[in-house]
Amino acid sequence: MRSTVNLQQRALLLGQAQKMFVTHGIKNLTMDMIAKSLKMSKKTIYVMVRDKSHLVKEVIERYIQEELRMFSEIRSNAENPLHELVLIVNRALEQTEGFNPDTLFDMQRYYPECYQMFAHHRNTFLYQQLVENMQAGSAQGFFRSDFNPDVIAKIYTGQLQILVDQSLFPSAKYPFVEILKEYLDYHLRAILTLNGHEELTRQKEMNRVKI
Repeated sequence: MRSTVNLQQRALLLGQAQKMFVTHGIKNLTMDMIAKSLKMSKKTIYVMVRDKSHLVKEVIERYIQEELRMFSEIRSNAENPLHELVLIVNRALEQTEGFNPDTLFDMQRYYPECYQMFAHHRNTFLYQQLVENMQAGSAQGFFRSDFNPDVIAKIYTGQLQILVDQSLFPSAKYPFVEILKEYLDYHLRAILTLNGHEELTRQKEMNRVKI
């Protein structure tokens, strides 16, 4: 029973920390703030994680595992490659609602090992999922066949650094989710065939699309 409770507490801690990192950034978020939000003592938290660096690492590992499960579920449930991409886009928008761009900068500057984990996941797993999706979509006539999926997937995964650039998109003027919505709509429409546009219209009529 005790180990089950500890696992539940740990899951609660990591889930709450992830939410707070996303909305507040990492640097300015203290362990006191996390403990208070959970109505836990810091002593209880430090039984589960050694320090804040350890917590950040655990949160990133949790996020990566969630993404692996999410992509597997999406691919299993999608009707076709375009529907799969729509589901990926929708999930990306859900995850970035209220996202604070400082989160990535804080991770890159103060927790470089954690940032490398995040970047490696983005540049390998996410990249591969996108390549496979575009190849399947082109084969089925939803996506154009006259572009290089390798190049487009790398542009897609690399754009995050541009979208969080505060010199280009200061968050006071450009909420991150709105920037991402514009970019995803731009990306999606750029690779569609006429058949793909018709399928996207059908997806929108079914209220499946959030862009």
